[in-house]
Amino acid sequence: MTNKQVQEILDRANAATQGPWEDGVTWAGTHARIRAGGLWLLTIAPECEGAFPCFRNVSDAVFIAHARADVPDLCRDLLAARESIDTMLARITELEAVRDRLAEVVRMFLAPES
Repeated sequence: MTNKQVQEILDRANAATQGPWEDGVTWAGTHARIRAGGLWLLTIAPECEGAFPCFRNVSDAVFIAHARADVPDLCRDLLAARESIDTMLARITELEAVRDRLAEVVRMFLAPES
């Protein structure tokens, strides 16, 4: 996944209803809804009725609600990790140049005098 693709995910997350999203609003042990800012976003029920966006698995509600925060957090962590890796690779390149220069100095020091 490219940084551009990660940024596109973050852009979609920023355009979505702001969190936190809540899950676990259940009744009769079989239904759940996800709410954000007082608005019901979707319903999870074994029998989907009405115009509400509806899924059939309560675990979906938990996943979707937590994904609102988890996905942007993961994207930001991925971008930060990539930046750290780039920084470390640049430092390695610098250290390799120092190593090569030191090896050259040692060779000159140890070379027999002519």
